[in-house]
Amino acid sequence: MHRLDRRCGFTSAAEAVAKRREEDCSALTRLDAKAHWLDFCDAQYEEPAPTDSLRAALSELLLRYQPERVLLPLGLYHGDHRQAHEAALPARQGREAWLYEDVPYRGMAGILQQRLAELQAMGWRARPIRLARQLGPAGAKAAALRAYASQRRGFGPAGLDDAQEPERCWALEPWQRDDDHG
Repeated sequence: MHRLDRRCGFTSAAEAVAKRREEDCSALTRLDAKAHWLDFCDAQYEEPAPTDSLRAALSELLLRYQPERVLLPLGLYHGDHRQAHEAALPARQGREAWLYEDVPYRGMAGILQQRLAELQAMGWRARPIRLARQLGPAGAKAAALRAYASQRRGFGPAGLDDAQEPERCWALEPWQRDDDHG
């Protein structure tokens, strides 16, 4: 069993997964959303799934739901977050992509700047999106975060404080060097 699961108070991986899905449902209800879990485990539980398999599953979901925009993690630190980013980027099939900072890793010194530089080196530009308001109904985010009691235990008393901060998002666009006025 993974050490974070032990800190969260779980005695098995199966217990952790079941409780986290319960917490997901509780949190998403507060946001007027619903979960759609894929049949992949976090890398802490087994060998990571091939990125191509994850990409295919995401492509299938996007074809089914036909969203205009896809929100994906920047992939700042955690390997699962990075893999989700790498699979979702091509799976979006030309849809507008917004990147969000991964909590709680967004507060790590220099990691955001490093990731933005990596994206630029891969031919992408991340343009900041100025959100007119916090995403979701007033107070919904705080209520949703309270649903994750096991995560709060695992990260400690102040471990998820950063999650209370407003989201920062970036629109992902191909980077054209002739846009560079330097």
